[in-house]
Amino acid sequence: MINTLKQSFKIDMAISINSVIYLLSNTPLLKGVLPENLYKSKGLKIIASIISLLFGLIKAVITKGIYIFIVYKLSLFISEDSLSFITLFTFLTMLGAFINHKITTSSKKKYYSIVLMNMDAKKYTLAYLFINEIMEFVSNSILLAITCYFIELPLIYGFLLSIFIVIVKPIGEAYNIWYFEKFKYLAMNNYKHYFTLVVFFLGLGIFLPYVNIFFNQVILLWLIIITFIIFLITMKYILSYKNYPYMYKKLNNRTISSNESEKLAYTRQMMVEVKDKDKKIDPKKLKNKKGYSLFNTIFFERHKYLLLSSALKYAAVLTGLFIITGILVLVDPVIKEEIGKFLILNFSFIVLVMYFINRGAVVTQAMFFNCDHAMLRFNFYRDRGVILNLFKERLKTLIKINLIPSVVMSIGIVVLFYMTGVNINILEGLAIILSVNAISVFFSVHYLVLYYLLQPYNQDLKMKSLSYGIITTLTYIIAYSTKDINTSFLMFSIITVVVTTLYIIIAINLVLNKADVTFRIR
Repeated sequence: MINTLKQSFKIDMAISINSVIYLLSNTPLLKGVLPENLYKSKGLKIIASIISLLFGLIKAVITKGIYIFIVYKLSLFISEDSLSFITLFTFLTMLGAFINHKITTSSKKKYYSIVLMNMDAKKYTLAYLFINEIMEFVSNSILLAITCYFIELPLIYGFLLSIFIVIVKPIGEAYNIWYFEKFKYLAMNNYKHYFTLVVFFLGLGIFLPYVNIFFNQVILLWLIIITFIIFLITMKYILSYKNYPYMYKKLNNRTISSNESEKLAYTRQMMVEVKDKDKKIDPKKLKNKKGYSLFNTIFFERHKYLLLSSALKYAAVLTGLFIITGILVLVDPVIKEEIGKFLILNFSFIVLVMYFINRGAVVTQAMFFNCDHAMLRFNFYRDRGVILNLFKERLKTLIKINLIPSVVMSIGIVVLFYMTGVNINILEGLAIILSVNAISVFFSVHYLVLYYLLQPYNQDLKMKSLSYGIITTLTYIIAYSTKDINTSFLMFSIITVVVTTLYIIIAINLVLNKADVTFRIR
């Protein structure tokens, strides 16, 4: 195991160092300054390794710290008792054990180590699990001890939670391994399954503190004892499992591992292949379709699950949140008043929310990976007329997909306004619905335009466009800055509709005049 840990660490460092050097060499200010043989420089590799280690450590601490802070703030909203944090955190830890799986997650490191270098898959798993458990215990012990100190709870709570995290994580990992062995795709790609877990654990984590039922030291201790028994059983399964090589090679192919930021979008395709293998398109869907409309319909029908799944997921989550919030509004006058004030004072936050739930980036990626990367090799496919006609058909499809969660969002907000007693008239209610859906249309247009004008992927399915990254970052900054907009619902609706309309006109003209040059394989 020690040798496996050493080799794993070397591969980690090699990937990190090369990533840092690649980033430096592609920075506009340094592009002409750094030498061509940059990867041979030992001194630079040492500096890059230090930067990589520091960045990884800082990122891990900050990420975990932010998560604990958010959980604490959420627990205060549910109950002022400090033990509500302990209760909510415990249930979220159980949830995380199942949905935040690591062993069955694809990565470059696993692809290089096991698929290319033929490292022993079982030893790799055990080595990873061992080192990860140690790091989890140390980092969680420190951060949770600090948290307990500030919220005036005995430090023993932090220690007990740290132990619980360590023993519950392998249970979730074993479950995900078992699920893959049985069904040949990941459990978290089955959305019914995923949302059942989310609703169950998150629901209990919120409901119990709300009715003043909390986890104290005694309950935590008994929970640890019971979990430890299950932990021993699951560790026996992890140690005896023999199909690690197949599992890693199936989950870590070149395409998935080279595009880690969107790896869930790729691994879900395995589920589509298993469930919809040799699926025939319903002839009724193709009736009266021809030309680019027919081409787009065939693509959509063949990849319907991949394209629709994330939008349906968000719609389901939003529906659940609105139902829970509605129940709280009905049973608690204080919460009713607070939610009403929040909606009035923070309505412009809807732009940022719609930015996050819009599926434009994922859908355009599916378009490239499942269609355009092959079709762009033909000259006719880059013809201006072909591009514009297909762009229009795809825009219609993308808008329909993104309207699924946005319609739920808009109606849910209006219903909450009326439930909380906020005085809005019918015109303002319609303005809210119109503005939320206009924002959804805006982002749909935005991501499709970026795809056609910047086409960020190369022939190896890797994102290679720095401009695309910069513009998407600026999009987030602008979306975030809109939170400070303070205007009436009617005026907000007028602004969003006007901006969206102007953007569509400009976008179509840009695609018409530029896409025949920009829409290509890098």
